[in-house]
Formats: sequence, structure tokens, C-alpha cells
Amino acid sequence: MPPPGPVTGARGRAVAGAMSKKTTSNPGSQQKQYADLIKGLTAGAPAGVTELGVGGTTFTIPNLIAKLTGYGALYDAVSKAEAALTTAVQAREAAMPQAAVFLQQARSSVRSTLGATSTDNEGYGITPKKVPAPLTVEQLQAKKEKAAATRKARGTMGPKQKASINFVEQLPAVELRAVA
Repeated sequence: MPPPGPVTGARGRAVAGAMSKKTTSNPGSQQKQYADLIKGLTAGAPAGVTELGVGGTTFTIPNLIAKLTGYGALYDAVSKAEAALTTAVQAREAAMPQAAVFLQQARSSVRSTLGATSTDNEGYGITPKKVPAPLTVEQLQAKKEKAAATRKARGTMGPKQKASINFVEQLPAVELRAVA
């Protein structure tokens, strides 16, 4: 058997990619190539061949099948993991509406048990509600003036203000005449 080496063309130059016409970087394609090669070698090696040179190393057919099976197993593991991931994502997506409601209820329960402003909430990943700072006299006055201006601009009145308005519209008298 000739020693393995680079494949050369008619002019004696190395031919890139001449080892396999189907070599590709697509993992799905490579996985199929591993499976097909293992299947073929397991069914029976070429007549009279007990060893093959691969990448500068000579392998017996069983050793070659074992090495190919090891590499193929890596591709199979990824395929199985991707299928498991897809199943897990679908299960999570199906449960999300109920899970989100349950989570919100559980957080509310913990918050109400500890108190909305308790700093103990932080230990459960819940931000305590902040107590608003008391307004100063100037801020209270500004707030009152702003509210009055808004009510005036919108024409908002309370029930007592509405009751104090006694506007009765007087309609002009209408004279009826006979049409001739």
C-alpha cells in the first residue's frame, strides 16, 4: 500500500480538497457523512482491504470504525441536545402565562407579609416601595396653585359649585301668524 500523502494533479501540484469531494463545514451534512461511512465500513470493507491510511496514520477497519463512531457521537450528542432544547423551550413558552401570574402573586404575598416598605424584601429580590418625602410648605403651596389652575383651565367644578349656578335661559316669545 502506498504511503499516504498529498493528492497531486497532472502537473505534480497538490490539489486542494482532493481527499473528499463532499467535505463541508455543515454539521448536519458531516453527521450524515460519518453515519454513511460507518455504515459502509460496517457492512464490509472494500475487497481485500484490512487497513486504511487516514491523515498519515494507518488504521485497521475496526479501529477506523471506532474512531469515526467517536466523532459521529459528538454530532449525535449535539442533535439530541438541540432536540431537548427545543422541547424545553416549547414547554417553557406554554407555561409562561401561568408562571408569570403565579410569580407576581408570590411576590405580592411576600411583600404584603413583610410590609411594602420593609428592607427585608431585598433578601427576596423585591425592591421595597419608597416612602415619599414630606413636601415642604413651598411645595404644598405650589401644588395647590397648580391644581387650582388646572381646574380653572378645564372648567372643573365640584357639586357645590355646580349647585350655586342658577342660570335659566329665557327664550324669546314666539308669535304665531296665519299664513295666507
